[in-house]
Amino acid sequence: MEILVSVLESSEVDLGTLFVCSLTCRGLCKIAVPILYKQPFDLCQESSCFKLISIYLPYLPEYDCQSPKVYELPLFDYPSYLQSLSCGKLWNAIRAYNQGREGMPHLLDVKPLRFLHMLLANARQLSHLGLENWACFQTTSAFHTLYVASQCQRHLKSLEIVVDGLYFPDTLYAPISLESRIAVLIKAQKELKVFTFDGQLFRHGSEIMNALLTQKNTLQELRIYCKHLERFDFVSWLKAIPMLRVFKLRATTSESRELMIYLNQRRMEVGSNFSFTVHETVSFPD
Repeated sequence: MEILVSVLESSEVDLGTLFVCSLTCRGLCKIAVPILYKQPFDLCQESSCFKLISIYLPYLPEYDCQSPKVYELPLFDYPSYLQSLSCGKLWNAIRAYNQGREGMPHLLDVKPLRFLHMLLANARQLSHLGLENWACFQTTSAFHTLYVASQCQRHLKSLEIVVDGLYFPDTLYAPISLESRIAVLIKAQKELKVFTFDGQLFRHGSEIMNALLTQKNTLQELRIYCKHLERFDFVSWLKAIPMLRVFKLRATTSESRELMIYLNQRRMEVGSNFSFTVHETVSFPD
């Protein structure tokens, strides 16, 4: 059995082999499905998509419809093996699966947000979370997604948030409230190493940036692409993050000269292990 596990985990075994193994018997299923499930949505491309998505259903129409019911293969049985989750890839996988089966039975009838929240609530080994493609969210849904993530996920190593397409109701406080929810998710992590933020959400940028200080002993890579950071003291913040090795900033800041002086000084002290990129954007009135 140990030899079989080693063979199935090797990179030379293709997706189709693992998929067939998952259908052969329950013993092989318990080995193959977790391997498929580590980063499933990275594999959801073209013809492979229907195979992966089918594993998450309580039936597999491409094969014997009764077998999966016997083996109990729906998503709920194997969420603990999920290591990487991207809501953008999840959305694309569901759409690609349904488009590929247009006019056929057994479309994937699932509410994407409920699907995402179930994954967040049950994935026990999740290390990377990507919350992008939020154009399909409304603000209340985004709030709830961040709440579920902060309550259920405490061991993320990498967190990526893209909010450019997020819909806000006509209220001044909605963006600030969403920033607070993101800050709570950051503070909930025990060992965050990589953080990426891309969007026009910040009012002053302080709440999320200060939340990242709770990860000062582990944070190694930071990428910030946004607008409202004119008043933030990046130099003082960087001095408090000794482990940081990658710093990429695209924003409006009033301290660009002082920041560049400090970054060059830090690279001289740390050497090639520290890299930075700063692009100053034009400030527009709110």
